[in-house]
Amino acid sequence: MDYRPLRRLAALALLASIASPLPLLAAKQPGADSPQALVARLKAAAQNNDFPELVDCIAPKERREMAAGLVLGTTMMVAFMDMGGDMAMGMAQGMAEGMSGSEMTAEQKAEMEKGKAEAKAKTAELRGRYDAILQKYGLKDRMEAMQAEGGEGSGGSPEEAIGKLLAGVDERALITDLMGFMNTLGESQGQGDKKPIDLPGEVTDYKIQGDHATAKAGDETVRFVKVDGRWYFEPSQNSGPGSP
Repeated sequence: MDYRPLRRLAALALLASIASPLPLLAAKQPGADSPQALVARLKAAAQNNDFPELVDCIAPKERREMAAGLVLGTTMMVAFMDMGGDMAMGMAQGMAEGMSGSEMTAEQKAEMEKGKAEAKAKTAELRGRYDAILQKYGLKDRMEAMQAEGGEGSGGSPEEAIGKLLAGVDERALITDLMGFMNTLGESQGQGDKKPIDLPGEVTDYKIQGDHATAKAGDETVRFVKVDGRWYFEPSQNSGPGSP
């Protein structure tokens, strides 16, 4: 998806939420009554580091794609955690021996094995948390079933696959849980310090045409879409009614 039109409005809020605790607030009605009200809601979400509120500003289609992307991304991260840890330990041992010109002492090897055991325990803890999230939303069995079907060449479009995976799932809650998991993963790698959020500047020149609208944030064009009477950001739209 092309998120460039939202760079100044949402990207920093999104990144900051990865690296800072996510407040779990009661869900409100998503979207807003107007594009202007939606921008105000986003600014408040950024000011409060409220990622769930930010998610509620994204159009339903893109929100679903975001949820599916996070499922895929975290699945890949978890799959490579063990491999990455073993590779790092192997490289550390090779570098230590290469720099000293001799094999590591028994004490050094014992210390490295201790570090390896601690890393594996942390990985197991993270994997358990990730599996719990999948189980909570019934995704583990679905993913395994879809993987088996894919191996048989079942076909189908990506949209159909996403719809099948997330059918009946509370996407807002799922995104929040997965972002919380990524926050924990970042903390385990020493990346948990809270980062500042740059609030967006003035958004002007709102133009509404039917169920689509645009506005300007500096040199960026922001697009909106109206779904079921509520306005949302539409980060993926590149053309269509209301586009400049």
